[in-house]
Amino acid sequence: MSALLTLAIGTGSCSKDDDEDIVIDPDGIIDYQFSEDLHTEKVDGCTITRDESGRIVRLEYYVAGTDPEEKLYSCPSSFDEIKHLFPMSEGNEIRLEGTTEWETPNGERNEYSELYQHYYKGVLVDGFISQVFYFITPEGKRMIRANTQAFFDIKDVNPVPAISEQKARQIFADYLKTERNDNWPCKLSIKEYSTRKDDTVVRKHILVYDVTNDIPGTWFCKTNMAISYAQIDAQTGHFIAAGKYAAFNSELDTALQ
Repeated sequence: MSALLTLAIGTGSCSKDDDEDIVIDPDGIIDYQFSEDLHTEKVDGCTITRDESGRIVRLEYYVAGTDPEEKLYSCPSSFDEIKHLFPMSEGNEIRLEGTTEWETPNGERNEYSELYQHYYKGVLVDGFISQVFYFITPEGKRMIRANTQAFFDIKDVNPVPAISEQKARQIFADYLKTERNDNWPCKLSIKEYSTRKDDTVVRKHILVYDVTNDIPGTWFCKTNMAISYAQIDAQTGHFIAAGKYAAFNSELDTALQ
C-alpha cells in the first residue's frame, strides 16, 4: 500500500504568473512532499500501520461486526495507555485539543472521539494530528482506532523565531510586489519537509511562518488571485514556498510529510 501527497514541485524558481500550484525558493531547502510505502503489523491484537520509516499512521483495536464483543472490553480506555508508542524527547508533548460524542447509526452505543496535536516547547508541530475513536460501553469508553499523521520527534529546532511576523509579511509582500498588509494572518509552527535521496527519505524540521493574504471574512486574496499562501523560514527569512489557496486550504499542509 502506498500514499502520495505532493505539495511542491522541483527546486527551481518560478514566477508568480506561472501556472504551477507551488513555487520553491531557488535555494530549494528541500522538496515539500511525501511519498512513502505503508505496511501493517499485528501487535497484541492491534493492527498497526506504519510508514517506511516505522512511524505510526493508524492503530486499529476493534472492528465492529468482525471482532467478538469481548475483545472491545480489553481495548485501551485512554490515550495515555498508548503514549508509549510515540517516544518523545524533552520539550515534546501531545496535547488534547477537543472531544466529540455522538450516537452510532444503529443507536446501539455512543461513539466518542478525541483530537490531539503535537507541540514542541509550546510551538505547534504542523504534521501530527491524532484523532482517537472510542465506543462508550457500560464499563466506560474503549478505544477502537486512532488515525494519526506520523509523529516525528523534535530535537534540534530553535522554537524562538529570529524574524518577526511583520518581517515575514514583508517578505511575502515583496514576493507579490505589493504593499504589506499588517492584517495578513501569520502563524508560527514547526514543519517537516521531506524528499527522497537514493531510495531514502530525507527529512528536515524547520520553524516556519505560514502567511496568507486571504484576509479573514473576504473571498480569496485581494492582491493576487494566483498566490495566496507562503511559507517562510522563521530563523533565516528564506522564502520556502508559495501556493494557490486551493493547494493549501485543507489538511494537506498538516498531512503526513
